[in-house]
Amino acid sequence: EDLPSEVGAMLSYHRPLEGAREDFERGYRRHLEWHEARADSLTWYGWDVVSGRGQGRFVDGTFGISFEALDQRVDPAGDREDTRASYGGHRREAGRSFLRLRPDLSSAAPLESGSTTTFVEVVRYRVAAPHRADFERVLLQACRSEVAFAPFTVYEMLTGASGSDFILFVWRDALGTFDDASTDPARAIRTGLAAKPSLTVAEEQELWRFRRDLTRFGSRTPEAR
Repeated sequence: EDLPSEVGAMLSYHRPLEGAREDFERGYRRHLEWHEARADSLTWYGWDVVSGRGQGRFVDGTFGISFEALDQRVDPAGDREDTRASYGGHRREAGRSFLRLRPDLSSAAPLESGSTTTFVEVVRYRVAAPHRADFERVLLQACRSEVAFAPFTVYEMLTGASGSDFILFVWRDALGTFDDASTDPARAIRTGLAAKPSLTVAEEQELWRFRRDLTRFGSRTPEAR
């Protein structure tokens, strides 16, 4: 598969207030209507974090873009105002990250083409700066493996974490795909790291569930299959 290069992404994390989940989701849908009314060209994906440290959060993000597109997005001031009015009072902001796609370390890039899965296994890696090149070699080994791993995408974290951080997305149509551990690239990466005890890498894992009802596909991106 030919993967795009030199493209970015932005993720935002939200923690709905206790007892306000429905209000948050109603408000977020209204905010997506704001984007629709202004013919926003960007796609905004939505996920629920269903396990891991961030369980209970909602994550939204836009992918397959230049960072310049974020500078030129539709009416930023109006976007901020509508965010406050529609759902801002029903959540706590839990952070934002800017990422760059690493096609050289990935086997697929579905979000960049508007295709996604019901679940995505999300693994974050914090890498000590001197070990970055060695860690990338472990990722590259998984990418070039002849094992039929589940499709996966690697992003390099630019902000929101240290400059030496990476995030792995493993695309899963159903929970049953976890039954065959041999197809899990995250497991293979873990094995590769265990073989290099001198590497200092911290790992954190979550599972996200796609929310089609809290997603809006922009004019740049075909609707997900």
